[in-house]
Amino acid sequence: MRYSDDGTTLTWGYFNEQGDYEGQGSAPTTPPGTELHTLRVEVGSSTYAVLLDGKRVAQDVPLQTKSGRVGMQSSAGTVAFEAFEVDSAATGP
Repeated sequence: MRYSDDGTTLTWGYFNEQGDYEGQGSAPTTPPGTELHTLRVEVGSSTYAVLLDGKRVAQDVPLQTKSGRVGMQSSAGTVAFEAFEVDSAATGP
């Protein structure tokens, strides 16, 4: 996920086997400004959802792979990451 250069759009996607970014969708938003925001991805078995500040902006986005890496990155802007969490749903006893 990332904000567009002017901060008016949130976009999401994946990197293909060649390492090229493939966009899967976008949603209009207000520029992030200096306020703290929460970006969340809820991943299911074959799809994922995107939430911004608790508001669902995308759902049922197809997963392209069921393995990979999770990380944070910033480019061409000033960003401060206050917290980063990865949680897993309990699978039962």
